Amino acid sequence: MAQQLSLFQNPQVKNLIIFLIVSAFAIQALLLIINYGNDIPLADDDQIFLGYRIADDLEVTPKDFYDPHFSHVPLFIRLVTVPLLLTFSFTAMPIFYLNWVFVCIAIIFIYYLLKQTNEKSTWLLIPISMLVFSPLQESTFTFSQVGLQQTLPFLSFILIIFVLNTKKLNFFRIALALFFVGIVMFSAQAFVAFIIGPIMLLSLIKQDKNRNKWLAIWIFGNLCLSILLITVMMEDGCITGHTEDLVCVPNIVEGNFSELFSSEKIYAFFFSLGSSVFRVKFNEAYIIIGAVIVISFLVSLLYTLYNKKKLSSLIPWCQYGLIGLIFISLVTIGRFHLWGGESIHIELHYLRLESFLHIGLLILTNEIFTYWKNKISKNKKKLLNIILIIFITSIILMLIPSYTIGWKNAEASSDWKNDVLSGCLLLPAKTTHFDSFEYCSKSFIPKGIVTYSDRQDYAPEIWNFFLKNNYNVFSNEKFNEGNSKDLIKFTKKWNSSKNTFAFNGTIEKINSENIIEDKIFQLDNFQVAIQGSIKNVDFDQIDYFYLFLNDQPFAKIVDIKNSQNNLILWHAVFLSGYIPDGCHEFSLGFIEGNSKFISLDQIKFCKIK
Repeated sequence: MAQQLSLFQNPQVKNLIIFLIVSAFAIQALLLIINYGNDIPLADDDQIFLGYRIADDLEVTPKDFYDPHFSHVPLFIRLVTVPLLLTFSFTAMPIFYLNWVFVCIAIIFIYYLLKQTNEKSTWLLIPISMLVFSPLQESTFTFSQVGLQQTLPFLSFILIIFVLNTKKLNFFRIALALFFVGIVMFSAQAFVAFIIGPIMLLSLIKQDKNRNKWLAIWIFGNLCLSILLITVMMEDGCITGHTEDLVCVPNIVEGNFSELFSSEKIYAFFFSLGSSVFRVKFNEAYIIIGAVIVISFLVSLLYTLYNKKKLSSLIPWCQYGLIGLIFISLVTIGRFHLWGGESIHIELHYLRLESFLHIGLLILTNEIFTYWKNKISKNKKKLLNIILIIFITSIILMLIPSYTIGWKNAEASSDWKNDVLSGCLLLPAKTTHFDSFEYCSKSFIPKGIVTYSDRQDYAPEIWNFFLKNNYNVFSNEKFNEGNSKDLIKFTKKWNSSKNTFAFNGTIEKINSENIIEDKIFQLDNFQVAIQGSIKNVDFDQIDYFYLFLNDQPFAKIVDIKNSQNNLILWHAVFLSGYIPDGCHEFSLGFIEGNSKFISLDQIKFCKIK
């Protein structure tokens, strides 16, 4: 196919075209990060907790770095992310950029390996880059820990294959490959890492010199790493993931396998995983496309292994495909029980490692067709070229919708973080999608933000620490900009109001505790959920309604509901870090026309450190 393209006849022109197109895909992924990257940590970002403990001089042990996270041991994830968080004020953007850099490095090594295979086939880097930089994988670009859990093993697998597939193997290359295996095992893909050892035997067996020595070192190294990983994961006989109860490995395996083989949906889930990188309209299409991809790869794999002497240069791409296929199989075992039945809703952060299957199939198909074309007549060559063009074009066409949908998904995810999650951190808390009091006050930090059961209680504490030190979202001057402007506007109008009146407004509860008259309330929580009522006020005439701190406007109250008997209920939620330490006074105030109204009720409280 490449030979038919006149522009690709000149190597320099060809390389320039490839570079420009690949760069375009990479740049769009970078723009995705710039536009939709958000500092708000989500549930899997447990490195936030570890970084906070270090920054606040709390006790941290080496075990905190290799402590299992469900079925993973993200040692290297923590070693990478925690220093970046501490260096850059707990902002996640540097981690997002690092994810992008890792993918770019991966593309470079794919190019060099492809060049070693067949220099005429380097144009295949274009559809590969389209696949790898797909915005459908936005979670691996804009989700710090989940992103690294995919991109770091993705790069490591590529480096392992690149390092070992050489004619002149030596101890340094073996040691380097084992190091990358260790990174995979102690990042987030422990179970996938177990299979990289057997897969790479395909590279070692073909060695002419010292084959037995390299095999022995490789097997021994993988066994040592596997034993070390299992020892860490099986502490106390169970995986010590961040769940309410310890989850034992035998229970996971037994439960999932019993469900796997008792449901016909297992096949739909498995094949849908194989095609989820594409965007098609019907669930059935995902299943069919996935089945075609899996079967095509298996046929290509068997053909390559059968003709190993003639197609030995394709062994690395067999390994690519095997990693992707085994990863899909493991995800099926581990995630099938959570599947709702719609292929389009399969977790998209898995696409990073699933893409190994598609990359392997793409290159195997092209090279096998090239091998056949050298053995057949011109007419049959044309037929093979047509088939190959249809194959490549089909992949590209099915990838195009993923770009539109991926950018829309990234925008929706960013909006959700900005409007809902970060809204609970404002003064006062405010969301556009939920009732702000109910949503933000139940746990204060909504489900999804540093919320693993054994760390839920720390979430408000962490955010107060960030608030105090201007970390994370609080490092952005515009974060509370809207509330600050409202406060300035209200204060100016309040001070210029000529008439002052009293009104019947009460503060009834703070953090669900009833306020007792003439008793100083002890505020010892990391959050403030305050509520009360107003009587005999036409709220439609009120311009602003504020909670006052020490007779000064403090927080605009926006969560207001009309009740019966001319009673108006109000609520407000905010981090206690917005209040200075010591004893203070809460009151209420509003403006109506040119008059200001001050509540008769004033609550004294002391904030305890």
